[in-house]
Amino acid sequence: MLFDKNLGTAKNQSELEELLKKYVPPTYDPLYVCLATRDDFKKERQWIEDMWMEYRQFADRNFASEFKAHFSQRAWELYLGITLHKRWGLQPGSKSKRESAGPDFKTIHNTNKSAQTVWIEAIAIEKGDAPNRVPEMVFNDVADLPEDQMLLRLLSGVADKYKRYCKYVEQDIVGTGDLYIIAINRSKLEHLDSQIPLILKCLFKLGWQILFTELKRPELKATESFWTTRDQITKDNGSDTKISTGFFENPEHSGISAVIYVETDIINSPILLEEMGNNFIIVLNPHAKNPLPEELLTFGNIWRKEGDQIFLINAFSSK
Repeated sequence: MLFDKNLGTAKNQSELEELLKKYVPPTYDPLYVCLATRDDFKKERQWIEDMWMEYRQFADRNFASEFKAHFSQRAWELYLGITLHKRWGLQPGSKSKRESAGPDFKTIHNTNKSAQTVWIEAIAIEKGDAPNRVPEMVFNDVADLPEDQMLLRLLSGVADKYKRYCKYVEQDIVGTGDLYIIAINRSKLEHLDSQIPLILKCLFKLGWQILFTELKRPELKATESFWTTRDQITKDNGSDTKISTGFFENPEHSGISAVIYVETDIINSPILLEEMGNNFIIVLNPHAKNPLPEELLTFGNIWRKEGDQIFLINAFSSK
């Protein structure tokens, strides 16, 4: 079982706070304690345990023990793995012993002409460290969206997984003809994306939207708009370090076929099997040497760049 029934039960907020004082990091993730003990989360706990019964054939030996300490990362792997299994036919035992240190998931996409390997590497973004840490969400208050801090965390996550990709290629685990996907969950950042998914600003150098209106109209309505270009974000570390955006604009990153991006945590994701993955934002790399096949684009919100335009070409969102 993933959830320890001996942690106790929290019937109200004060009881939960007492348990959070008792079970502290790094042994226990606060989100794990909350989900494991809250009396009103029984249905959600059972749903996750049911997924675990199916997913454990994919999981590494440390998954269950690390679930309580690294809840966001492991819960994201769990949800992603089951979604890929149901939607893309990910099969257990597909990674060899040599590949055990490789990407999180491997599946084979069969076509009429050939079979193509698809790798998926998962990451759950954290808030980071000061001075660029994403601030805590303050409810019932008005504050500016910490967009730069959020973008820096996303760019750091993408860069880290690209380094892993290069390592896997050097080790001959990932082949030059394989598809490779980075799957990002950013729910721990808490703050919601505004206007468009923030990952698009990381991948395509998007800045801010400019709107044009006619002042003589009784009701102001946008008559035209465009997005500015933003090549870099300044990191607040005392030296004004510049972090480049436009990950997909760089041909050196052509080995990455797509990025899967999800804002919500496991509790706020679709539960029904036929709806799992509908909250995924799938961004295709226009320079990919191994593009994601169209027949795999059957769920989620899919973004593609053609020329200077970025399109939402499919939307199966349950929102």
